[in-house]
Amino acid sequence: MPQDVRIGLLGVPPIYDDLHEMIEAAGSTIVFNEVSRQFSMPFASGDLVEQYRRYTYPYDVFTRLADIEAETKRRRIDGLIHYVQSFCFRRIEDLILRRSLDVPILTLEGDEPGRVDARSKVRIEAFLELLRAGKDAAASPGPGPS
Repeated sequence: MPQDVRIGLLGVPPIYDDLHEMIEAAGSTIVFNEVSRQFSMPFASGDLVEQYRRYTYPYDVFTRLADIEAETKRRRIDGLIHYVQSFCFRRIEDLILRRSLDVPILTLEGDEPGRVDARSKVRIEAFLELLRAGKDAAASPGPGPS
């Protein structure tokens, strides 16, 4: 049976109204949703100013990167889907994320509200299959001693 793929979703809130459902229907589990988590302000603090200061999303990419890296390891994430909006300045950060994180990344770029388009759906499914194949290969016992 194929291994379940643990996915992290990064970037701006997706304009696709069925992205989460499509990823999970393809047999994967989203175990980290950067933006939703950040907007919930998950860090306990007795000081409201400190709580806002620890809210990483509005700051530079390197502040976000430290949080993403820690959560990727903690949650044992197999791959990341970085959602960016067409013509959004956050698209520039994609290169930094790719060079800094030690996990495969698929970048999706949306431009209109609605359902996930056919091209993006094929890209997501292919990415998940590659991750699944990698996990299956790692879980398979190798050849024994000759």
